[in-house]
Amino acid sequence: MPESQVPSGTLAPPDRQAGDNFAARAPNRLNRLAVRLVCWTFRPPHFPPALTWALLALIASNAASDLLPLPAAYWIDPGTSPYHSFLSVPLSWGLWNLAFYLGYLLLVGVGLSLLNARLGFGLWLLLGMLHLWDIVSGFQCWAWRYFPFENSANCAAFHSLALVLAALLWGLGLLAAARLGQVAWIEAREQSPESARGLRKGLRLGSLAWIGLMAAAVSAAALGPKPAWRRVQPAHIPPGRTDAALTYDSGRSVAVLFGGTSSWSERTGWKSVADTWEWDGSDWTEMQPAQHPSPRYAAGLAYDPARQVSVLFGGMGADESNQPVFYGDTWEWDGRDWSQIQPAHSPPPRQSPLTFFDPLRQAVVVYGGYYLDPETQVKTFYADAWAWDGHDWAQLAFDDLRRTSAAGIVFDASRQLPVLMDGEGFWIWQDLLWVQPNLSPVPPPRWGSRLAYDPASQQVVLFGGSLDKAVFDDTWTYDGQAWGQVITTAQPPQRSGHNMFYDPTRGRVMLFGGLDVLTFYNDMWELVIP
Repeated sequence: MPESQVPSGTLAPPDRQAGDNFAARAPNRLNRLAVRLVCWTFRPPHFPPALTWALLALIASNAASDLLPLPAAYWIDPGTSPYHSFLSVPLSWGLWNLAFYLGYLLLVGVGLSLLNARLGFGLWLLLGMLHLWDIVSGFQCWAWRYFPFENSANCAAFHSLALVLAALLWGLGLLAAARLGQVAWIEAREQSPESARGLRKGLRLGSLAWIGLMAAAVSAAALGPKPAWRRVQPAHIPPGRTDAALTYDSGRSVAVLFGGTSSWSERTGWKSVADTWEWDGSDWTEMQPAQHPSPRYAAGLAYDPARQVSVLFGGMGADESNQPVFYGDTWEWDGRDWSQIQPAHSPPPRQSPLTFFDPLRQAVVVYGGYYLDPETQVKTFYADAWAWDGHDWAQLAFDDLRRTSAAGIVFDASRQLPVLMDGEGFWIWQDLLWVQPNLSPVPPPRWGSRLAYDPASQQVVLFGGSLDKAVFDDTWTYDGQAWGQVITTAQPPQRSGHNMFYDPTRGRVMLFGGLDVLTFYNDMWELVIP
């Protein structure tokens, strides 16, 4: 008889009846199993809160080991960090990353407080080992995070010390767990209820104090002093200008400023000035020399400490009909007056020669520059170098010449060589060659930037410049091994053609003037790096 015709009330075949009964009972079995599992997971006795607090203190230490080695720039702009936290959350997320840390602490704390002792102890062991391992790994020589007291020479020793401390801490944690009856295969020794309460209280208070200490350390890093350009507002200051000549007279502890361009118009072009100013660390003073070089901009100026004079060469100005004039004259400033020198030999006229004092040669050196022939309109970018010994100019031999002008140059006293930044990148003068080191990162190429050597930090500082239509307001430092961008809480507006020098009186790198489009700045700034 077909199954569809089985009369009502007739029993189904035995095999089908058994299957139906099993199917009906299966959900009930799964439900009972789930209920038993949940009851076992959360039934008393629960995991001891004292050990939970100890684990939270370890997690706080792991979070601090992620955050404390980060440079001050991170707390200004978290997006500068390419790394991840132990939670695999990008550190560039900033405050969101802190929220993940707090959420993880809360999850672990609440979760362990609800679990029964056996399951909680297993999870406690697993998390404890993972976080200890992550902290210790941070001290390995290949780790991305280095504390200020670490370097490539001592990282192996610190890693070994971290391993020893981690093993000691792990042993103390297991001992505390055993005394609280969590290690089933270790018989806990008899102890009074007062002793057990004292252990729990000590773990809880000690862990809370440690978490507070880690939070305070991270807060201090986040809220502490940051690198910044700070505006200086002296009682007197030169009018706004760009491409002025400036050097620091270490014999009299003053910066000497001459000339520059103070304005531009379609009719007259660039208007140059011929005033002389000195900066004594607190204020500018306009000098009143009996004679001075003609108005010009983009001249070279460097202080000769051996002869205690500032030497000026070249530059560009205009004649009475506003036609450009390129200068090839040499002047010296002794703090009272300018004196024109008539040497037997001299570099060809030019503007924007790169000028510095070379202590190895005991001479003022000019390199490169730009010249435009007024008759043929042929442009010349020089690749020659000349040295001034106080009496005459002598051309220096080079194995590999580079044409350049309007670049930032400074003598790096720590490495005993000149360094240069121009529109083709960063260069160092080694022997008789300009060498472009293979560094990463490195500031973008630029013209019109300025470099200053900071003897306190033994670093070269770079700011600003321009390339094509881009004008920069970034700050970089070079320590002889690598460039690093300095993220500051405040900085001067973007500009090029400004002046920079190190002021020993203030112990700061100073910045004055510059140009952005047609804004001629006369502001002054100092770089403060804690």
